[in-house]
Amino acid sequence: MEITDTQLDLIHRYIAHELDEQERSKVEQLLQENTSFAEAFQLEKEIHETLSNQKETTFLDQLNEIHLNKLAEETINDRPPIDDKKTNRRFLQIGGAIAAAIALFILAQFLLPNPTLEQIQQQNLPVAANISLKDKSGDATKELELVETTFNNKDFTTSVQLLEPIVTSSNSPEQQLILGKAYFHNKQYEKALATFVSISKSDASHVYRNEANWWMALTHLQLGNIKNCSFMLKVLIQHSPPHAKKAAQLSKQINHLLSEKG
Repeated sequence: MEITDTQLDLIHRYIAHELDEQERSKVEQLLQENTSFAEAFQLEKEIHETLSNQKETTFLDQLNEIHLNKLAEETINDRPPIDDKKTNRRFLQIGGAIAAAIALFILAQFLLPNPTLEQIQQQNLPVAANISLKDKSGDATKELELVETTFNNKDFTTSVQLLEPIVTSSNSPEQQLILGKAYFHNKQYEKALATFVSISKSDASHVYRNEANWWMALTHLQLGNIKNCSFMLKVLIQHSPPHAKKAAQLSKQINHLLSEKG
């Protein structure tokens, strides 16, 4: 049983201490009665605590590190006596450069608009990569070979038609994942989402589940489900190192949209 957007919002606000007594009681009741809600709550809490403990290097930290490294390079035992006037000029130059960089950085934050949802959706619409199915066992070997051909030729409608009856009678997470991607590239996002959710909730290996979670996040994005997309990205950052970097990059864009919505 999937949790709703409203329930997901309650979890976020509960952890952020933004609920009144009545809402807090509702959350605590759901924790007792709804297993899916309790699992989602625990995962979100763990992710929140982990991210809260991570320290990001700020722009000023980077500038300071550059400055210190430059000074360290110049600190050698046999250098000539220090010329105070030159040293002061050097510090003024470095200080001026840092001040100018900071000013440009701050100015950019005000002048450069944050990307819209449509722009983020377009930027994160993946190009279909060629596939090579490893699992071609059973009675559908020829059909699966055709799936490879049609998918790699970007004929996703035919790929879906070939795969749907195969996946119905198969437990192969690889074949399910390809079907989900075919749905996605064919802009059948609701069917894609249902397929990825099925893989994520199955007993498939973590490799397939994490890949399904990544595509689930992308599908939520294309459907405009920003909060669900954000939640899945946090799961990936926490639990899937191969996806963590790109998930963090997309999460940063999504957070701008969430902050604008308040």
